[in-house]
Amino acid sequence: MEFSVIIMMPDVESMNHEDFAGTYPALALTPAASSSDVLTACELGRPDLVVVMETMPEFVVEDMAAVVREIAGFSRHVPILVMRRKSKLEQKPFFLPQGVNDLVTGSFNRDSLVKLLRWWYPLEFPDENATREILRDIDRARTMDDRIIEDLKTLDPDNEGLLDQLLTAFIDDVEKNMCDLQQALIDEFPEDVDCLAHAIRGSTSNLGARRMAEICTTMMDESREGSLKGLDTLFPELRAEFDRSQIYLKHRLVAR
Repeated sequence: MEFSVIIMMPDVESMNHEDFAGTYPALALTPAASSSDVLTACELGRPDLVVVMETMPEFVVEDMAAVVREIAGFSRHVPILVMRRKSKLEQKPFFLPQGVNDLVTGSFNRDSLVKLLRWWYPLEFPDENATREILRDIDRARTMDDRIIEDLKTLDPDNEGLLDQLLTAFIDDVEKNMCDLQQALIDEFPEDVDCLAHAIRGSTSNLGARRMAEICTTMMDESREGSLKGLDTLFPELRAEFDRSQIYLKHRLVAR
């Protein structure tokens, strides 16, 4: 398995590829110093992740994000992250440039990149260590409602397969609606986005996927205002959160 990662930083020549070598997962790193470099990289192949160092000027980051969104589109949801190095000094307030998914703090190395990939592509890491890490992250972030999950367990106290059927139906239903939502975003149909986000929120709320429901609510609010601006950053998060929710529910709801 190989993941393609674009690294955008001012001093790309200083990056040592040997620092990121490893057997699993394999990382194909593409350094970029400008939006045109990112454009060339995207045209050569779909990146799985774009990481931008905080030292890049904000207007350059926004220009790059626009390039990636235009080329990749919603059907190729590419997470774009700004990385800032750890510092003991008081950090100034930071506002995400338009088109960027998240701000992460940490050292720029192989381990940090693998952790980011596991967060955004959890289903691609089936090993037990990665699964335990995902479960711990969800518990810490409280993106799942454990009270609802415990209530659901009472529906099948003898573990006769009812919860397995419920989870399968949930995954199938949400997966279909996610595909339709993706198309509605591409076609820029606010009414369809509202309807589909509402349907996904209902399904996720019933199984305790708290963060998914919050994202859907935001998408509904924006679409009802007639604007889909900014939803290009929310859809990748919704997709990744759906993958994490599946892993969590399979281990905390079905596996007993």
